[in-house]
Amino acid sequence: MRLLAIDTTTRSGSVALLQSGQPAEVVAAEGPEPYASQLFRDVERLLGNRRLTVAQMDLFAVAAGPGSFTGLRVGLTAVKAWGELFHRAIVPVSALEAVAAQRADGEGRPQTFGAAVVDAHRGQFFAGLYRRNRGELQSIGPEVVLTLEELFADFQSRTAGERFSIVTTSSESEDKLRQYLEREGSDACRWQIEVVSPVLAPHAGRLALARYESGKYVDALHLEARYVRRSDAEILWKGARAGEVARVEDDEGSSATSLLIRPLRAQERTPWHCKRDKVLPGSNAVPQPGRPAGNGTERAWVAERNRAQSGYVVSRTIAGECEILDLGVAPEARRQGVGGLLLDAALESARADGARTAHLEVRESNAAALGLYRRRGFKQIGRRRGYYAQPAEDALLLALQLDSG
Repeated sequence: MRLLAIDTTTRSGSVALLQSGQPAEVVAAEGPEPYASQLFRDVERLLGNRRLTVAQMDLFAVAAGPGSFTGLRVGLTAVKAWGELFHRAIVPVSALEAVAAQRADGEGRPQTFGAAVVDAHRGQFFAGLYRRNRGELQSIGPEVVLTLEELFADFQSRTAGERFSIVTTSSESEDKLRQYLEREGSDACRWQIEVVSPVLAPHAGRLALARYESGKYVDALHLEARYVRRSDAEILWKGARAGEVARVEDDEGSSATSLLIRPLRAQERTPWHCKRDKVLPGSNAVPQPGRPAGNGTERAWVAERNRAQSGYVVSRTIAGECEILDLGVAPEARRQGVGGLLLDAALESARADGARTAHLEVRESNAAALGLYRRRGFKQIGRRRGYYAQPAEDALLLALQLDSG
């Protein structure tokens, strides 16, 4: 699976390409200019290094806040546009979670709780409190924007007075935290304060993959920012609230309405899997995106609307050749362009895997499928007599030359 992750929440923005769950390429901010102005240049540079395009991404992840209002709007607008244009799923991740995920656990770290703290300026800090549960981050209460005095009082009440470790992204923030603790008469050396990388895109990408496998993702329509702090315009218009603390709603509740073309998740089954032997001939295994298949790579996608699957495609790329193993669309979703979008996803991924040609078999009587393949440029190169059974019928062999760039 190819995932493009972006973070525009701060000037230290970044973009990352993850393949097979690991960062393959990362480009981070250079220079003092706001990262939002560098985003598209860095995406082009990142993908260009791998000879890939945005269209060849299977999934998008975005740091959805809190952070700079302008940066968030630019980042989310970009991902919304890509998600809508290419019908891809999006996984929003809190920037504070991407900070907290870098916390070093192990010996010498007795604290159960960890706080991610990032300077929000104006004397306030964005912060979130977390603990690890079976290796996964669990949020303890809402993310907040508070002064350090308010923050420590709030978090110590949540932990019932238990001390918590702190992760932040700059030495300046570490200094402010230690100075505050010393002013309050606390032994700053007894607090574990760790400075981690401000390059958040690869960490957001890893969190997004785990969330995606749990079925937590949205479409472009339901992607929302985690502002936490309201903008000056909103405060002037609606009036200030005491403390200006905002709760962040869980992404789980959103139900998608637009069509998504997304990779099959690990251990996920399609409604057609047990009915169509051609998906994986002679095997009861569930097709997995990105799984090695012999000397090649097998990929599987599903089309989804309102969280209901309406189509699927399975392909395999070996030695520069892509084979479309199967493509099916539910009866109620036919003649709506679903099959074409699935085929496009398979072909784009094959190009990214280095395929130079694509080929498939189709029943001679399947006029709708033949029309689709011919519109995509496939041409007949042969015939297999009596290839299909029930009813017996010839298969037409079709092929397409792919431009791998």
